[in-house]
Amino acid sequence: MKNTLRFKRFIKSLLTLIVFGQASVYAQPAIQWDRTFGSNGREYFESVKQTPDGGFIAIGHSESGKSGDKSQAGYGGTDIWIVKMAADGTKQWDLALGGDQGESNGYIELTPDGGYIVGATSTSGVGPIKSQPPYGTDFEEMYDYWIIKLSASGTVEWDKTIGGPRREFLKSLKPTKDGGYILAGVSRSPIGNDKTKAPLAYPNSYDLWVVKLSSSGEVQWDSVLGTDNYDDGGGYIEQTSDGGYILGGYLSVELNYPGDYYIAKLNQNGALQWEKTYGGPDYDQLESVLQTNDGGYLLGGWSYSGIGGDKSEASNYNSDYWIIKVDANGTKLWDKTIGAGLPTDNSDEVNNVSQLHSMTKTSDGGFLLGGSSYGSIGPDKSEPSRGKEDFWLIKIDANGTKLWDKTLGGIGNDDMNSVELSADGGIILGGTSNSTKSYDKSENSYGGDDYWIVKMAPENPPLPQNPIRINAGGPEFMTATKKLFIADKYYAGIDRISSIATGDIPNTSNDILYQSARCSPSFSYNIPVPNGEVTVYLHFAETYFGAPGKKGGKGSRQFHVNMEGVRKLTNYDIFAKAGGAMLATAETFTVNVTDGMLNIDFLTGAADLPRVSAIEVLPSPQRTLTFAPEEDATVRDGIYQNQNFGSDPLLSIKGFNGTPRDLQRVSYLKFAIPGITNVKSAKLRVYGKNHENMEGVTLVAGGVLDDSWTENGITKANAPYALNPAAEARVQVNSEMKYRDLDVTEFVRLQAAGDKVVSLALSTGSIRLLNFHSKENPSGFAPQLVIVTDNTANQVTRLGSESEEASESNTALSSVIYPNPAKDHIMLEVSSGHKSEVDLELTNMAGMQFQLQRPETEDNSTRLKVGLPGQLQAGMYLLKVQSREFSEVLKVLVTE
Repeated sequence: MKNTLRFKRFIKSLLTLIVFGQASVYAQPAIQWDRTFGSNGREYFESVKQTPDGGFIAIGHSESGKSGDKSQAGYGGTDIWIVKMAADGTKQWDLALGGDQGESNGYIELTPDGGYIVGATSTSGVGPIKSQPPYGTDFEEMYDYWIIKLSASGTVEWDKTIGGPRREFLKSLKPTKDGGYILAGVSRSPIGNDKTKAPLAYPNSYDLWVVKLSSSGEVQWDSVLGTDNYDDGGGYIEQTSDGGYILGGYLSVELNYPGDYYIAKLNQNGALQWEKTYGGPDYDQLESVLQTNDGGYLLGGWSYSGIGGDKSEASNYNSDYWIIKVDANGTKLWDKTIGAGLPTDNSDEVNNVSQLHSMTKTSDGGFLLGGSSYGSIGPDKSEPSRGKEDFWLIKIDANGTKLWDKTLGGIGNDDMNSVELSADGGIILGGTSNSTKSYDKSENSYGGDDYWIVKMAPENPPLPQNPIRINAGGPEFMTATKKLFIADKYYAGIDRISSIATGDIPNTSNDILYQSARCSPSFSYNIPVPNGEVTVYLHFAETYFGAPGKKGGKGSRQFHVNMEGVRKLTNYDIFAKAGGAMLATAETFTVNVTDGMLNIDFLTGAADLPRVSAIEVLPSPQRTLTFAPEEDATVRDGIYQNQNFGSDPLLSIKGFNGTPRDLQRVSYLKFAIPGITNVKSAKLRVYGKNHENMEGVTLVAGGVLDDSWTENGITKANAPYALNPAAEARVQVNSEMKYRDLDVTEFVRLQAAGDKVVSLALSTGSIRLLNFHSKENPSGFAPQLVIVTDNTANQVTRLGSESEEASESNTALSSVIYPNPAKDHIMLEVSSGHKSEVDLELTNMAGMQFQLQRPETEDNSTRLKVGLPGQLQAGMYLLKVQSREFSEVLKVLVTE
């Protein structure tokens, strides 16, 4: 047995190597476009963000004059340089910000009014843009935080210089939930000017310095954090879900001291709640910190350390990405070291540097890690270096397991500083590049270092286009419906098959598949597939126990089946499940594959040996489809009840609750969903916020059965009635501008089975005004209906139903209900596709089931009179009609 397990591991490892390249290619998102922005000097990129109009805005600093993409002359020294792009990366405008000396770095975030807040480090005096002088008393100490508020078009609205008597360097800036801003960086100033807290470090050493600003840029409080015996660096800050802050940095900037990661948790007023350090035996530098969905934190940076201290894995040759997961109190849960192989152009370890600079959360609970790497393939890097230093993007799951990685670059040096998700589910990357047009870089440089922006498609790994079908224990075989089962392969373990020469197998026209089988005490199938969900279909027939001339029956064969290490069948009895010997049966499973290999293990159970006749592995049949509204409009009550607001850029929602009826507003949306069947889930997505304050307000979505309304004709006076929403069709809306998702699955499922048009009404019981983008909004971010369909039943080979009778049942007309609307009973005309007795099940839109009275047969057996329960409230209900042949769902509207 031990040798069998060793052989199985060897086979899996070998097959993993064979398909690794193919599987990783499937997993990586594709490049949609890339853009190079620069001038005649040097530009150093810092970050890129998506804008409300669907475009992007990039920031960094520039040493260039007016040339290339830079439309303004420099102000003196280096300037902050901003580039605004359209959705396709085309430059729309650029802006230089600076003073008579120098500005460096550059950080930008969106503000609730559609504008921007910009932060930088400045050494300049007063204007033309900078309105305040530096705080330092001599030239060497004139380094301050500089904050600039811009309009959506890039006009300067105000600026603030923030600092102490000596040096400050800004490292991050974020908007806060109260409309203000939080700044973080380092300072070596004593108390004075904006700095109210004494330094912790000895003279000339740096502390972490956090400053909270109001919405107008006024200092509200500041905090000094870090260590008291050596330098602190960084200053990466995020607001946490409790209204406080998490601050990240690192120790030992200028001293000859091994560095460590440092994080501090602050409350909403800047008071320290706890602080922690993490490190290995050598130098480690934190570059990013995120709060995770479980309330803990992910720390990311780079490390030269081997195993020791908090580091459980050694670095590969030189520096590597190092990530640490901690809980809500800072207790370490795990750490991961992710590194590359030696550069192909230089075997010296010195050049093998991989450094993480940016992280972001993904919608599936994982993370994207962005930085740069000089190394080649291995240990964690799947693609070779393009030239020298490259962008290196890595996707990990919530537990730190690497899912895929992507190398991007040109022939020169490309250093990624920023990774963000885009509104379309894709990824936007940015960094500094001196590469010419080569490899992944489609445009030439301007002669020095430039901004390089890369847009990647949504991460949606394609699964196999052709199903994998295996005739276990038998030869290649083509079914009557032209489905090819390949000869037995991908198996490991005890090699034994069982077969019979002849024998009729009821329930199928493909007897040959069941006349042979793989059957031994322990065996497995290790099938190479790209990562993701697959549908696995196992075919069985008991051709020995209970077969003609053989003893035994129920209980004679019982075995286990595991998939991806998880038990799927326990003491499975083919005879019992199929209803006897020589009968075909099957089991279907959905399995998530994460390592490029589907593992199916057949293990001995309570009796005799495991047995399988055929295996099918099909790509997940789920599809995600996004629909834009054909019509949307707001209706208002009171004096506005006859007025149409169909062309407004906003969909507004406001409750009544005793306020003047003139203020009440409800919004309607209509989507056409032609051809949609088998709805697995459906979400209405609307982009907006609570317009009046920061509190959370409940937004609800109700289904509308009357689709005759029009965008330019609907008013409150003629608006159709909306059904009461299900509990899931509700979401909290606060002052944060973002997409909100409402689960409308049940109503969309009903409409997909009917007229293929979905009308929905948005309302609230609150007196607070909620505003969302309509399809006419010039900034984009229109409403969306996102539907996931699942056609598993249609894709799996129905080997037991390949007959004329089954074909007829699938194409039969659906059953008919009348009267509809109904009051106390319905008449059900049963479809001719139902050959056997039907079962009826009545459910409301919230999922509650109701007991139906026993149907009465009318003049023939296909017409039933069904009494409705007396306690039914008026509304929409779903009637499920099910027989052995098939099931269908019909909608019933009940009136009072």
